[in-house]
Amino acid sequence: MRGHLEEGRRWIGESLAQAGQVPAHLRARALSGGGALAVAQGDLECAQAWYEEALALSRGIGDKHGIAEALSELGLVAHFRSEHGRSAALHEEVLLLYRGLGDERGVADGFIWLARLARERGDYDQATQLSEESLRAYQKLGDDRGIAESLDDQGTIGRDRGEYARARELYERSLQLRRRLGDKQGVAYCLDKLGLVAQFEGEYGRARELYEESLGLRRDIGDRWGIASSLSKLGDVARHLGDLAQAVALQEESLAMRRGLGDKWGAALSLYSRAEYEREQASLDQAAALYAKSLRLFHQLAYRWWESAGIASVACLASLQGKWTDAARLYAAAQALGEASSIVLPAADRAERDLQLARVRAAIGCRMFLAAWTEGQALGVDQAVQQALSVAEASAVSQSAIEAAVRVADAASLSPRQREIAQPVAKGWTNREIATALGASPRTADTHVGRLLRRLGLRSREQIAEWLARNPI
Repeated sequence: MRGHLEEGRRWIGESLAQAGQVPAHLRARALSGGGALAVAQGDLECAQAWYEEALALSRGIGDKHGIAEALSELGLVAHFRSEHGRSAALHEEVLLLYRGLGDERGVADGFIWLARLARERGDYDQATQLSEESLRAYQKLGDDRGIAESLDDQGTIGRDRGEYARARELYERSLQLRRRLGDKQGVAYCLDKLGLVAQFEGEYGRARELYEESLGLRRDIGDRWGIASSLSKLGDVARHLGDLAQAVALQEESLAMRRGLGDKWGAALSLYSRAEYEREQASLDQAAALYAKSLRLFHQLAYRWWESAGIASVACLASLQGKWTDAARLYAAAQALGEASSIVLPAADRAERDLQLARVRAAIGCRMFLAAWTEGQALGVDQAVQQALSVAEASAVSQSAIEAAVRVADAASLSPRQREIAQPVAKGWTNREIATALGASPRTADTHVGRLLRRLGLRSREQIAEWLARNPI
């Protein structure tokens, strides 16, 4: 699971295809394993198909534990698709099964998932109650990992409520437990959560320290998926600290790693973050192109939360360009999609959205706003995404402009170090791999890549590869 997802899926798929009369319980386990790898790559359609086959096999042999596991896995897929009602129904069925089996750990796990679903639909009181139930169950079992997970969930409830001090206290309790267990992956996960709280409180220096510690742990254990996530988070912090060159370099490195892993969801997140950077720098054409790329991926993967976020971001872009009616229509579509999927924005995001809507309403007046809003609310998911893509792509840089941008400089204008850096970047090397080859630190490599991008007038590692193809060194 730590960076060899594609190889693992291929191996499982080939094994299942070639297997003869494999016992049903073993085939079900293999299918569940393959489904987990597919989920990690964002391929929810494949994951669902494999989990459903595992469920059918487990039902056929009367394996109640296998049935519960497959239902829980299908609940996870529904959760990622923001099908919260279906996910809740599946997890409630799982909870009943585990109670009937007398499986106390399964019951505790069931409470955890139901608490998460309650939080995501904004029912924080029920989420807290269910999370406390899971905590008591894990405490009774003496399961420190489960206790830490329950504390994490309670911290996230506090964070979404805007109760950052409470969130921090709960995350720190979880962190102490994970450190005591020697659980490096769990420690990294908890450090990320503390880093996000620090960001919400505007403590970006502290957030960077936490994310850097998390990155170091993930490098230690070879967790490439986690490394990509940490790089992306550090990119966000660099953006807030005003170091756009480093922010872009880190996000590009994360994107390259995620693509290498076949992680479509992660790649979409990196593209979305890059779009946010460009929007904040008033590079609206570049932002539009990146929003469109990320939204296409989110739609392909059927991640409703991020589809809604992507549509809202294009609406924000439209408002910045004075396309007020488009903005109102897309904001309405994003809200309708969120409501249909029981998506509730965290307190900070709700406040920001309200300010944006007030700005649009003031620009076009209540009557025009209401007409556009009504149109947007009536759009289906596919229609809403297509309208958002049309608005974004109308603002994006044309291919001819991109090609002109990648011919800004010639090879002779680069320094020896920049020419040395260009080759491995074009080959898809990460900044850490470049640093190792140069005998330098990763931060030095970040700086060199950022300078190369600025020298060429480019914005991505992909454009460096395109430039190099036209300008051999």
